[in-house]
Amino acid sequence: MEEFLDGELRTLETLGDGRTLHVLGAFRTELSPPPHFIEERLHLLPAPPPQPHTDQVLAQLRALGVGFGVCHTEYVVQGDRARLIEVNYRAIGDQCDLVLAELLGIPLFEHILRTHLGEPLPDDLGARTDGRVRMEYVMADRAGRLASAPPASVTERDGVRLDYRPLRGIGEEHPLHRTNRDFLGVLRATGTDQARIDAAVARFLAAHRWEIV
Repeated sequence: MEEFLDGELRTLETLGDGRTLHVLGAFRTELSPPPHFIEERLHLLPAPPPQPHTDQVLAQLRALGVGFGVCHTEYVVQGDRARLIEVNYRAIGDQCDLVLAELLGIPLFEHILRTHLGEPLPDDLGARTDGRVRMEYVMADRAGRLASAPPASVTERDGVRLDYRPLRGIGEEHPLHRTNRDFLGVLRATGTDQARIDAAVARFLAAHRWEIV
């Protein structure tokens, strides 16, 4: 669908118990150039998510009968209109669910499990709203063997936490898939100031090297 719809790609993450539907957050997704459309990075949009698109997506979800459990919805912004691409009864993937739970400061996965056990959600989840996230995926640009790459690390500086996790081991050899199977590692950058987050990510990427031979 991304191939045929021009506009900014966003997600809306929701959790419901059949009575109450909570908006957990929304991400803006940056894709690689066509024709492959690989997710290169995601930014958590400031809370509350932007209008009128959020209300449009929620209305479409209700029309589809979506309201129980966690749901990951993708849509494209075209002017004042939100055009759905994907509605999936699952949490957002590629570690975005982990960072979202951490940043919201709530027991997200416990809420999900308790919902499926028949317990109602609270009217207010008590989630934080001041957090910002940038998910940066380091991708292979060719087939071959990964000869060098940084190890896992966690650092904090200037109010930004950087959590890097390798997704491919040194010495592994792979073809070029042109999908998220080409991810070499993921950098989770969190804080409350987007400019500082972006600067920290830029410093990390400039200071490290991923070599494929």
